[in-house]
Amino acid sequence: MHTFAQIVKLARVEHWIKNFLVFLPPFFLGVAFKPGIAVLLAPAFLSFSFAASAVYALNDVFDREKDRSHPVKKSRPVASGSVSAGSAVLLAAVLAAAAFATSLLAHAPAMTTVVLAAYLASNIAYSAHFKNTPLIDIFLLASGFVFRIFYGGFFFGVEVSSWLFLCIFSGALYFACGKRKKELSRSGGGSQSRSVLKFYTQKFLDAHYYAFFTLAILFYCLWTVTRTDQHAVGKLALTIPVLIFILARYNYLLETDKSDGDPVPALLHDAWLLTAAAAFVVMNFVILYFGAWLPRVRY
Repeated sequence: MHTFAQIVKLARVEHWIKNFLVFLPPFFLGVAFKPGIAVLLAPAFLSFSFAASAVYALNDVFDREKDRSHPVKKSRPVASGSVSAGSAVLLAAVLAAAAFATSLLAHAPAMTTVVLAAYLASNIAYSAHFKNTPLIDIFLLASGFVFRIFYGGFFFGVEVSSWLFLCIFSGALYFACGKRKKELSRSGGGSQSRSVLKFYTQKFLDAHYYAFFTLAILFYCLWTVTRTDQHAVGKLALTIPVLIFILARYNYLLETDKSDGDPVPALLHDAWLLTAAAAFVVMNFVILYFGAWLPRVRY
């Protein structure tokens, strides 16, 4: 009999923090707390979280043999044998069904079902095959973040701006390259921990890692200074230094070997990164929702 702790570990509940991205479309439009949207916040978050956990469970099934030889991943429920592969597949099926059911019960638009199905299909394809295909693996990793914002846009019936898409996608590519960069560094240039690493070099990953770092900042800067919200004009630019610090802090943790490249543990276990992320959210919240009462900013 599997313990609740093993099920939670298999579902990687701590990674549900990524699913707050579904709130970004209404949040940045300044409508997240309107009655028609506020009542949908919980079901939107839960439905995508169930789908994400289904993906994690299936990924552990596909990776169980490789994980058993990994110093850290060998403790995962399927790799360690505490949860059988069959039970993990069953849990994934239940979670996927719960994701679709939660979306349907919330009367979400039909496109949310399409996005969920596409998210599940792309991740199954990644786990089954494309994680060993260079560049495709990085782009599929990054696509998970993009699926989240489009899911939120359809679920809440709001537009996903081009700037939000560009910021999230470039930022996700930055984190994905950072993950591969750290894996390659720790493997000593070999492919024991991940087969796709044999196709990469540190020079290649560094070049794209810093390119995506620059693009994420550039797109966010352009977004903040071109906003047409009268109460936010000029004020949102104040959040740019905080975003730069967040991305630079992640890079610092990566380069000083204080992170394995996964942004979630880095965020949850680094006080500076967590504080900066919280400050970024609070600053945007205050400016977007109470900006009309704030003093005008001049540069």
